[in-house]
Amino acid sequence: MTEETGASTESGERSTEERMNAILTRRKLLASLGITGAAFAAAGLLPGGMREAAGQSGSVGKSVYGNGDPHCDHCVRDTTLEELRGLPNTAHGFVFYVTDAGQDGHFYYDPNDTTSVDDTGAVVVSSTGQRFKRIMPDGTVNVKWFGAAGDGTTNDAASIARAIAYAQSVASAVRKPTLYFPAATGYAVESTVTVPANIHVMMEAPLIYTGTANLVCLEVGGIAAINSLLDLKLNVQRAVQADWLNEDCVGIRLINCYSSDIHIVEARGFTIGVQCLGASAGFVYNEVHLGALTNNKIAIDLTNRNAGGGVGWCNENVFLNGRIWCATGANPGKGRIGVRITSQDGTYVNNNNNVFYKPSFELSAIKASPQEALPVLIEHGSMNFFMDIRNEGNSPVTIRTKNQSNANELQAGYGSAKADDLSQYPSTAVRSRLGRLVEFSALIFTSGPLHRKACYYDGSTTVHIPGIGFGSFQTADVYPAYRLGLHPDYVHVSASTFGALGVFIETSKCKRFVVKQDSEPGYGGRIHIVCYDASGQILMHPGGTNPEPYVKTYVNRTVFWRGYFGGSYSTGSDSPEDLYFSVSDAVKKVRVLFWRGSADLRIRSFSLYALDKYSPAVWSGHDEPAGELNIGIAAPSVGEWVKGKVVVNANPAIVIGAGGPYIVSEWRKLTTGSSNVLGTDWLELRTPVGP
Repeated sequence: MTEETGASTESGERSTEERMNAILTRRKLLASLGITGAAFAAAGLLPGGMREAAGQSGSVGKSVYGNGDPHCDHCVRDTTLEELRGLPNTAHGFVFYVTDAGQDGHFYYDPNDTTSVDDTGAVVVSSTGQRFKRIMPDGTVNVKWFGAAGDGTTNDAASIARAIAYAQSVASAVRKPTLYFPAATGYAVESTVTVPANIHVMMEAPLIYTGTANLVCLEVGGIAAINSLLDLKLNVQRAVQADWLNEDCVGIRLINCYSSDIHIVEARGFTIGVQCLGASAGFVYNEVHLGALTNNKIAIDLTNRNAGGGVGWCNENVFLNGRIWCATGANPGKGRIGVRITSQDGTYVNNNNNVFYKPSFELSAIKASPQEALPVLIEHGSMNFFMDIRNEGNSPVTIRTKNQSNANELQAGYGSAKADDLSQYPSTAVRSRLGRLVEFSALIFTSGPLHRKACYYDGSTTVHIPGIGFGSFQTADVYPAYRLGLHPDYVHVSASTFGALGVFIETSKCKRFVVKQDSEPGYGGRIHIVCYDASGQILMHPGGTNPEPYVKTYVNRTVFWRGYFGGSYSTGSDSPEDLYFSVSDAVKKVRVLFWRGSADLRIRSFSLYALDKYSPAVWSGHDEPAGELNIGIAAPSVGEWVKGKVVVNANPAIVIGAGGPYIVSEWRKLTTGSSNVLGTDWLELRTPVGP
């Protein structure tokens, strides 16, 4: 077999690729160590029979154990850890290749070492006290070399600790070894795995904390040293879901990392998933790639403390992507937070300029109830930026700020954005992509408080509201009043009420609108849009396959043809959310009506915005007196009204009385309260019309 090809035809031997991967040839061994053959031989690390003549090399690939030739050309010998701990032949300085699965690699005999401890991975000590050292030319320290099983159940903490101890022994600010967790089921541990400074970590399988204590699963770095320019790929899970009662239960704690590239594959099932800590130094200038942060009470915690050497800080980091979510079965009834920016001891309250780009917050507000599913909490931080987040299934508040936190900003790419700014200097800015795409160019109508403007039209049943028209779902007619329920806090459209309230909008030029409403939670009702052509005829939804509707919505909510109110498009679900809609060129005016849906409608007010540059007219659809006056055909006989309330007679007629003909022009309330006696509480104003 030649050195260059590694070809082998002997039956039962490993393939060429396997042998080339498993065995160092003389030339590759020397090159990887950066040492000349003569110097290596002088150190007693090569067999005495190794050829040094130019153009010659020792052949490899076949075991030389017991072949009886101490000066053969075979310089690498296959063995096992058990054999290596036995009585190997070291007279000629063989390099040994250990073939144990997961622990395979090259070892050399060091005759000058009589004290090193056997750690299985880097040093193996024979029964006669010989020390064999693993050759690690690329600086990778594999935890399996040190005995880690990686089967997900065996406690690998001791094996991993041995690997870390060796990595630390060779680590420096210049030479940084890589602690490597090869692909496996997972590495179970029952205690904290602590990786000191200046060690890269590469995890192709997770650490699985199988204990029950509230402690950190993986800690990287320490308070005594800056951990800079690292590559970290980290993955942790908790075998049993944490109960979220203790913040010492942390998946990954990163301490004093500077200018590092950090990839969080997953952190699952802890009270705090990932904690970025500046302890008397900074967690700064890092690029953190987020994967799945699952079922944690606080997914990401940016914090600091004085660890005895001054304040710490957490500034100038970039966090990319990440799904921050809680499954439906994770601690129902308990609150959860996506990102928290805070200080453990309040010594530094200005954690700043951390940027989160496109994190997805899916914290399940339904399962958190009656507690809160809050995407962002900033207790001690300023000028932090959350960009294009996904806000799905969370509580209404998207970001809450406290204490001296100021000038933080959040933009939602998907979903809404709402701030609860409780800070001393309230300046939190929120905006949704919807807000960036759609700017309100004009407020064209506001109803005002419907429940406070409304008054009975016929004394006790039908209701009139100034500036508002009413319709029956059975016809296209417009009514000045309709049977509604009046409540001190809202106007009520119940299941037994067939009428809706709304207005008309001129749409000859302006084609895009926003409808906003203020309703009782759970009672948002549905919005109906009736379209009219230039002649005033209602436009019916076109028939045929995939017809183009006259009304289109372009954000979140959709409308369907229902045919009510003479022919209308209706929203598909009860909701108080804003409705963004546009109409086609054929539509010259629309009627916007609010009606009940699956549940009653309990509405307080609504407003309309035009998104084009025009400011179109809005009207009720029926004749009204000038000014916002109530009209009716009788004074109210029920309800509670304030002194001075006026109801204008909507149907004045000449009456012949003792004093001659007259017209009842209006009724005016003389008292405040629920007494409604005509002539005592209500004064009928009569105007003479003749002699």
